[in-house]
Amino acid sequence: MDEEASIKGLFFNAKSFDTTCGKYYHARLMSNEMIIDSVSFARTSRSLQGKIALGTLTRARDYFIATDGEIVFQLHGSLDQRKQPQLILTLSGDVMLTCQRCLQPLSHRLESTRGLKLVKDDAALPPLDEEQDDIDVIVADPRLNVLELIEDEIILSIPLGPKHDFECRADSAKIPVHENQRQPFAALAKFKQ
Repeated sequence: MDEEASIKGLFFNAKSFDTTCGKYYHARLMSNEMIIDSVSFARTSRSLQGKIALGTLTRARDYFIATDGEIVFQLHGSLDQRKQPQLILTLSGDVMLTCQRCLQPLSHRLESTRGLKLVKDDAALPPLDEEQDDIDVIVADPRLNVLELIEDEIILSIPLGPKHDFECRADSAKIPVHENQRQPFAALAKFKQ
């Protein structure tokens, strides 16, 4: 029987405590942090999945107009073809952003799958020009904070200049000017004529 646990906006599914689930890692959280040993997690092919409330994301929430809603995540550990540890992080959810053309709310579907190859230290990181687009390389961490990893991926998945798919008008975002409000550039308009 599945059981759902939540702590301050973090939701995850747990079938039982950690030992009877086989290769799925489900443990009740003792704090807001989800800490894993990244190499051990990958080598034992563990998985972690759940939901994170947008309001609990301390760094990413400034990008959103509304923080009601959640992001569904899945983190899977495995070994690649060369038997190197890797993590696969999948995120999905709807977020409300601001259209940069009309400054109105914009619903954005966030869908992301990122491969993370684990290396033992900074010296093993490839030069930036040799990195692959579909797999990032990170330094293995015996105390990897999964929530920070998820929040990093959310921030990287948000478009730099979100815009509506349809042709919205920038003039719909104009701020009304009151008659008694000083207009410092009005004098320059005379020179234009």
